[in-house]
Amino acid sequence: MQNLKNIFLTLIVLLSTFSFLFAQTTETAKTKKKTQVLLVGTFHFNNPGRDEFNNEIDDVFSDKRQKEITELNNGLAAFTPDKIFLEWEMQEQKNVDSLYAAYLADNLDIKEQKYGRSEHFQVGFKMGKMLGHDRLYCSDADGLWLGSSVRGAAKEWNMTFLEEYDQDMRASLSKEDSLMRLHTLKEIIYEHNTPESLHNNHNFYVSYAPRVIKYNEEALKDTRGIFHRDKEADVACVRLEEHLVGAELTAEWYRRNIKIYANILSQIEEGDERIMIYYGQAHITIIKQLFEDNPDYEVVDVLEYLK
Repeated sequence: MQNLKNIFLTLIVLLSTFSFLFAQTTETAKTKKKTQVLLVGTFHFNNPGRDEFNNEIDDVFSDKRQKEITELNNGLAAFTPDKIFLEWEMQEQKNVDSLYAAYLADNLDIKEQKYGRSEHFQVGFKMGKMLGHDRLYCSDADGLWLGSSVRGAAKEWNMTFLEEYDQDMRASLSKEDSLMRLHTLKEIIYEHNTPESLHNNHNFYVSYAPRVIKYNEEALKDTRGIFHRDKEADVACVRLEEHLVGAELTAEWYRRNIKIYANILSQIEEGDERIMIYYGQAHITIIKQLFEDNPDYEVVDVLEYLK
């Protein structure tokens, strides 16, 4: 009987201890401070022509645009990020470190750099120096772009909705060019980060590309897996399904942005309370969703810093 009492008392103690620890863990989770994330979608200042539809912008080195860049940077700097992440691939980090160190030491003339007009230098370098950062962070990842394959398939399969989309996009370029001519850089970046503008940019990947699909007898009978290993090259390969080429494009776009997200996460350290991610507008919707779904982070409204 005494043994049963001892066992009963032990169970009560264990349950009490577990309840106490669980309550503490729950309370810690509730009170844990989230890292704030400022996502800024941009156009490419140096207009490298990498996108399917590109706008023209006047020289950012003009006195007018340089004043506007200072205004833009001052607005975003009010967020006081602990780290700034830029659309530079990870393997560029050593080169960026070297250039940025020279810039901090006043030994680098941005005008002499090949891509000196880009947002990397005009926003990243300048804001980093303004905030006293000793490093900027590369985070971009490579990805497969299937735009020409999707449009070729749509034409072959007599799907006209992509042509209609392209016509709408070309028509919108004139409105965008007007925005570029008549507004300051801060106003332009504000417009590029409105919910409507972000949705319109992302819409191609969810409303148009996946509709480029055509099953045939050959595709339906194909029982091969999409994964295989090339023994001769000793590499793992994923086979693209040509009848699902539109979905493959969307999947590859998501895949690239998930890798970017992973690159950013890998460089966030304990004590980083605020981070800023300055990327091409098309990336923002997916990266934002990923951070919003992560309970350790809080996405901040960038429009508050662009007013």
